[in-house]
Amino acid sequence: MSKKGTGFNLSRRRFLAASSTAMGLAAFSETSVAIAQQTPTKPYGPWRIDADKVVRSCCNPNCAGACGINAFVKDNRILYVEPARFEDPRYDRICVKGIAYAMQKTYHPDRIKYPMKIASGSKRGEGKYVRISWEQAVDEISAKLLDIKKRHGTKSCAWMTMTGNLDLIANNCTARFADAFEGTNLTSAGIMADLAANMGFLQTTGSFPSHSQETNSLEEMQYSKLVICFGLNYAETEPNAFRFFLDAQDAGVRFVHIDPRFSTSASKSDLYIQIRPGTDAAMIYGMIQHIIASRKHNAEYLRKYTSGAYLIDDATKLYVRDKAGNFIVYDGKNPQPVKKEQGAEVPGGALLSTGSITVSVDGKQIKCCTAYDKFVEHINANYTPAKASAICEVPESVIKDLAIEYATTDPAIIRMTQGIQRYYSGHLSYRAALVLGAICGNIGKRYAGVSWASGALFRMIFGMPPEWLYPVKWQDPDTAKMSSWAEASSTEEKGARNVNGTEILNILETGKPYPLKAVWFAGYGFGTQVPRRKKLLELMQKLELVVVSENIMSPGAKHADYILPVTTFYEMESDISCMVLSYHVQRHSQAVTPLYEAKDDIEIYSMFARKMNLPGNWSMTATQHVDFLLNAYKTTKGPFKFDCFVNMDIAELNRDGYTLAGMPKSFVPFEDQKFDTNTGKFEMYSEMMVPYDEAIPTYKEPLESKKNKLASKYPLVFMNVHSKYTAHSQHRVLPWIKELDPEPLLEVNPADASARGLKDGDKVDVFNDRGRFTVKIMLSEGIKAGVVNMPEGWWPDHFDNKSHYADLLHMTLNPAQNAMLDTNYAPYDNLVQIARAK
Repeated sequence: MSKKGTGFNLSRRRFLAASSTAMGLAAFSETSVAIAQQTPTKPYGPWRIDADKVVRSCCNPNCAGACGINAFVKDNRILYVEPARFEDPRYDRICVKGIAYAMQKTYHPDRIKYPMKIASGSKRGEGKYVRISWEQAVDEISAKLLDIKKRHGTKSCAWMTMTGNLDLIANNCTARFADAFEGTNLTSAGIMADLAANMGFLQTTGSFPSHSQETNSLEEMQYSKLVICFGLNYAETEPNAFRFFLDAQDAGVRFVHIDPRFSTSASKSDLYIQIRPGTDAAMIYGMIQHIIASRKHNAEYLRKYTSGAYLIDDATKLYVRDKAGNFIVYDGKNPQPVKKEQGAEVPGGALLSTGSITVSVDGKQIKCCTAYDKFVEHINANYTPAKASAICEVPESVIKDLAIEYATTDPAIIRMTQGIQRYYSGHLSYRAALVLGAICGNIGKRYAGVSWASGALFRMIFGMPPEWLYPVKWQDPDTAKMSSWAEASSTEEKGARNVNGTEILNILETGKPYPLKAVWFAGYGFGTQVPRRKKLLELMQKLELVVVSENIMSPGAKHADYILPVTTFYEMESDISCMVLSYHVQRHSQAVTPLYEAKDDIEIYSMFARKMNLPGNWSMTATQHVDFLLNAYKTTKGPFKFDCFVNMDIAELNRDGYTLAGMPKSFVPFEDQKFDTNTGKFEMYSEMMVPYDEAIPTYKEPLESKKNKLASKYPLVFMNVHSKYTAHSQHRVLPWIKELDPEPLLEVNPADASARGLKDGDKVDVFNDRGRFTVKIMLSEGIKAGVVNMPEGWWPDHFDNKSHYADLLHMTLNPAQNAMLDTNYAPYDNLVQIARAK
C-alpha cells in the first residue's frame, strides 16, 4: 500500500478473500455463489427440512435493506430462513442480522408476551409490571387519553414513531392514529439524524432526494468511471448493497472514499482520504475553487441550467425581478427577463459573470452581480485548496488532484450516506456536493449525478395517499387543495398537529407551545437512541401517561406506564416493504401466527380507535389496508402523487411477493434540467437562507470541534457510527450477535492513548459536561488522531453502572435547519475527554 499524504492508494482485491471485518459481506458473497448454482425452484442451501410451508416475508428494520426472506415453517415455528428470489439474483440476499432476527428475536425470552401496566407503587424505569388483558389495556388507556384531552386539550396527547419497523403501514399508522385523535404527531426524521440530506437537496434542487434519485443507481454504477464516496460505509451499514460497489470496481470503476475512519468500505477503495470530522464542505469548496481556477468547470451548464447567471441585488441580497415576477439576467448590454417557470430558457447572451454592475429594471437602478460571481468571490476568499486544507486537514495536493480527476472524468458519480450530515450544519455538506456536481455539469447526466438514497422507500413514504394518512385532515376541502405534502401536513385546523420531534426536550421542559401530558411511543428505542437520554427520561416524569408499543423489553419500554406487545416481521398479517437503494416493492405475508398476545401495530391502533369512536375506517384488517393503499397509489390524484406507482404491476406484486415500481429503466434524475426551486433552475444561491448567512453555499465549523473553546477541556471528537452487527439497538441482545460482538469498544488512535498513558484494552471514562460512561478502548490507527468512535446501539446494561453514551450527545436546535424543515440531530458533533477509569 502506497501512501500519499493522507490519501492512501489501495491495491486491487478479490472480495471473497477479504478479512473477517467484512463479516456480513463475506456471508452474503458465499450465499450469492450458491444462488448461481441452484435452480429457481430449490432452496438455496443444502437443507432438506420437512417444513409445512415456505412463506415469503421481509426483514425491514432501519438498515432499510428490506431483504426478501423465505421462512421455512413447521408447527407454527420458523425452522430456518433463506434469501427470497428476485428477478435479479443480485438482490437475493440475507445477512447475519436478518438471520438472527428471524431465529432469535422472534423467540427471545424477553419478548413482551402480553399487555402490561406499571406495578402499583413502582416508578418508571424500575421495570416492575403486572400482566393485564387487552380489554383492560384498551379501556384504561382510552379513558386516560380522553380525560387528558378533556382537561388539557386534544393536542396535549402526542404520538411518536420511529423506524424500528420500516414497513409502510407499521411505520405510518401512528401518524394516522394521531390525526384521527386530532392530537400531536411528533415527527421523527430530524431526531433520527436523517434530515440534513433532504435539506441539502431542498436548497439546491427544490426536491427531497426521494423525488430525484436515480433508478437502480447501484446496478448502473458499473457504467461510470469514477465514484467519490463521502462518509459512505455500505460494507458495514448496507452489506448486501456493497456488492454493487465491488462489482463496479471489478468492471474498472475507480473508487475514492473520504472518511475520518479507515472503515471496511474505505479499505476496499482505490484511494482513501482521511478528513477531519464534519469538514467535508470545506474540502469540496477547495476542490471547486481549484476546478474553476483551472478552467475545468462547465460554464455552459452553469449558464443554462443553474441560477448562476441570475442577478442578485446587493441591497436586498435577493434575486432581481421585474414587476411581472420574471428573474433578470444580463447580456452585456441590457437586463433580460427569464420567466419564472421550471426549465425556462435563459437568453443566449446571458453572462455567467458580470462583476459589479448597475441595471435598470422597471425604472429602478439596481446595483448587483450574478449568483455565480457571488459564489466565486466567496470561495476565492475562503476556500483555496490551501485554506481548505487547513480546515479539513487533507493535504492541498490531494484536494487539487481529486478536483482535476473529478472534473476531467466523464461520467463521474458522487455518493453520500448519513455520515456527513450528522453534524450541526450537516446540510451544508450535502449542498456542497451537489454544487460540485453542477460545477462540472454532472447533474442530469446518465451514470453521473450526486445521490444519497435512491429507491422506492422514500417515494412511497412521501407519496402516502393522504386520504389514508389523514382521516380527519383530508375531510377538510381546503386541506385537500393544498399544493404539497408538507403544506397539508402542517395545517393545524383539523387533524393532528405535526411538531418537530427534535423539540421534545424543550416542550417537556417549558410546556411551550403547549404542554404535553401523554406520549405514546411506537417502534422507537428511545432508551438508547435519543440525544440527552438521561434528561429526556427525567422530563418524562412530568407526563401523566406514557405508552410504549414494543416487541421486546427494551430500555425505553421500562419507562412506560403501559407496554403493548407488537408482532415481529414474521407474525404480521401483511404489509408493504420497499428498499432504500432500489425500486423493488414487496408485499409480504404472515409466516407464523402471532406469538403469545402480540398484535400488529395497525390492529392495536384500530382497537383503540374503535373504542374511542375515532373517524376513519378502523375496521379493516392489515390485508385490507394493503389492498387499499396499493389501489390508492395507482389512482390518487393531486400533489401527493408519484407517477412511478401508476404503472406498478399489482398483480405481479400479489402473485410473486415483489415487483418493480413503474419507473422507466432509463430514468435519469433531472435529465430535463427542470428543478422545483423558485428560479426553476439548480440554485447556486438560496434566497430563503439569507437570514441565516447561508444564501451563498458555504462551510460552517461543527458546533463542537477542535477549534471550539470547549476543546481545551474536551479535546476529542466523539463519533458513534452505525455497526455492522445491528440496526441501531435492535439486534444487540441476540445471542448470535453477542457472540460476534460481545462488548462495546471505543476506537482510539494510539497517539491519543499514549498521551494519556493508556494501552489497548484499558477501561476509560468518556465524559463531558452532559454525561459520562465507562468502556474498554481498542487502539486503531484507522481512526484519525483527535477522534474517538464507538459503534452505536448498545444498551445501558452493556456499561458499568448502566451509564450510556447517549447522555453525552447534545440536541441543539439549528435555526437555519428549522427554517427549512427540522433541526437534524448531530450525534457526531460532540466533544469529550477520556481518562483511565477510576
